[in-house]
Amino acid sequence: KSGGGGSSWASKLAKGLFGKKKAPKKKGDGLGMLVNTSDVSRMMASGSSEATPIAVDRAQQKPAAKGRRRLDVRRVGLVAPLLSTLVSRWGGGGLYNVVSRARLGDEGAASQSVEPSMLSVLNVLSFSGKMLPLLWAHVGGLDSGTASELQGFLADAPGRGALAEVDFSCWGGRDSEALASVSLFACLLSNTLMLTDDDEILHRERPLPLHHIRRVIVLFKKFMHRAITDGGGGRENWTFWGLSLINSIRKVLGDLYARSSRTPLCSSELWLVEGHEDVERRVKNGRRIEDLNAVLNSPLMRVMPFGVNLRTRMMLFGRMVRCVREAVQGVNEMGTLRPGRRVRIHRGRVLESGLELMNSLGSGLRERIVVNYINDAGVEEKGIDVGGLFKDYWSDLSAVAFSPGYSLFASAEGGALYPSPSSLSAHGKQDALKLFTFLGRIVGKALFENITVQPVFAHFFLSFMRGSYNYNNMLNDLGVCDPELYKNLIFLRDYEGDAEDLCLSFTVGEDDFGAGREVELVEGGGKIDVTNDNKLKYIHLVAKHHMSDRIRLQSEAFVKGLGEVIDRSWISIFNEQELQILISGATNGRLDVEDLKRNSRYAGGYVGMDRNVTNFWKVLEELDPHHQRLLLKFVTSCERAPPLGFEGLDPPFTIQRIGISNDGDKLPSASTCFNVLKLPTYSSKSVLKAKLLMAITSNTGFEMS
Repeated sequence: KSGGGGSSWASKLAKGLFGKKKAPKKKGDGLGMLVNTSDVSRMMASGSSEATPIAVDRAQQKPAAKGRRRLDVRRVGLVAPLLSTLVSRWGGGGLYNVVSRARLGDEGAASQSVEPSMLSVLNVLSFSGKMLPLLWAHVGGLDSGTASELQGFLADAPGRGALAEVDFSCWGGRDSEALASVSLFACLLSNTLMLTDDDEILHRERPLPLHHIRRVIVLFKKFMHRAITDGGGGRENWTFWGLSLINSIRKVLGDLYARSSRTPLCSSELWLVEGHEDVERRVKNGRRIEDLNAVLNSPLMRVMPFGVNLRTRMMLFGRMVRCVREAVQGVNEMGTLRPGRRVRIHRGRVLESGLELMNSLGSGLRERIVVNYINDAGVEEKGIDVGGLFKDYWSDLSAVAFSPGYSLFASAEGGALYPSPSSLSAHGKQDALKLFTFLGRIVGKALFENITVQPVFAHFFLSFMRGSYNYNNMLNDLGVCDPELYKNLIFLRDYEGDAEDLCLSFTVGEDDFGAGREVELVEGGGKIDVTNDNKLKYIHLVAKHHMSDRIRLQSEAFVKGLGEVIDRSWISIFNEQELQILISGATNGRLDVEDLKRNSRYAGGYVGMDRNVTNFWKVLEELDPHHQRLLLKFVTSCERAPPLGFEGLDPPFTIQRIGISNDGDKLPSASTCFNVLKLPTYSSKSVLKAKLLMAITSNTGFEMS
């Protein structure tokens, strides 16, 4: 533990396992000499940019002969109990039970964080080139006896004890070698993934081919489900072996699921665990906030929420928000609706009016906001706000506030938004941070009121919203934010020649409204050349500068405002892609007319087979996506369907019959408070279409009612 020769010792062990022959080290061979920067990544995650990387050779080696490979697999199995014991005790994962949220009784039995010498061991074993594939062959091989033992262990939960109690030391019993191999594999895979970008997994089959990664997911989710459902045993019987096994597996699953939010690694069904339907039943039966909180805080939802399908998790979020909203605001149908806070909004100044009147409310934004609109002529519009006017205002406000033209948000490739690095200069630091806090409250209030808004946010910014940004993903996220810079950094990473020939230093250039300046990535960075030995450190520092340093204050202000309205634990059960669906609904551009039709009601004498009703649905099918969104906004104040589809629209979309004598009497109108379209009885489909388009494109308030 106290020795500094962990790396040397591990290297000798690797030679003993895999033979002494080394791959030749020569310039231009494979990827050449790269720097393992898992320790750099760890330091960056804690906010530091200083670390001492360990050089390792990741050059590809020739595959061993079949007989030799079997021997290597067996050797790995034999030393796994010893290696996994070392890693479990001093690797930093054997002290805390993430399922039970309690520490090991004997806190001196394991280290709280990874020991420096053990980090060296982990690095050498992770990047030796053979250890991970051989461990996986030992653990997951279809003809492997170890795989059969593991399946038996997972199937015989009562007979084998709790996972947190396992002892896979060299003298630990019938399952020791199999479980030790799983634990060591999980720990090394977790360490390797810290330094593996998405491109390597998807296209280069590193650290394992993608179809094997899927098998890892299937095996590991069974282990985590076992840890969640076996009761945990008695705390006095927990071992650092068991806790390290659970923590390592959880880290691997969390990392792979986070990557799936950028580019799916497998189908969503593959993540689901056995018995996830029970969670859906509990959510549907939950009537009180206490019942729903019990589901939210259950081990399954805390440790691996992705084991439950997205629909159930969104239903849980919706019901929790509704319970809190009704407790704060009251319910109109029950006669308990509270008066709320009244605000007067000028249609031409929606952002300024909102900032002036509501930014000081903080968590008071959970209360009911009653909106009165002032039109461009300075006259108060006729409309009683029972929710519809507020939805209309909040949609208009989000459209203005998140426009890149306002210089608060920048647009990445594809239109995804993230805080503009120039926003502090454009608005002044104090005013800019005040605006970002307000915008966080806007998004929080939209989620609280079940209002879908238009902004689509960049993946990494959604991670900040969740409060769980993984700094090891900075390079991957840079590929979304700045594809050209990402390609240049990948070129540097894979460059086979001498990096000094590229004449780079530890600096980056910035353009702030035409004023160029040079920023040092480390102190004295302008005098430090980028070399083959430090180029990975340079790459990660450039990614950190662009993905964190330049927008950290803006992101923190936004997240602060969001957290004042929405409890962070409510959105922690979603990944980034799912959170985006929660904010702006699921849509591919076109309206799902069949879904809307299935969940619509009729009033005033209309029925589903009425000629005017069937003409309306035909017209809606014929409209282009833009006009479909305008119609939906005309009726509901929101351009997008709710996250769970139109069955989640409350009140339901309703078409009300308005009798007329001739076609020129009335245009269609709407009651957005109740999602009602008031559709006159027009003489033909062509007239209905013309009148409907005139109404939804007029861009007026309540004058037509």
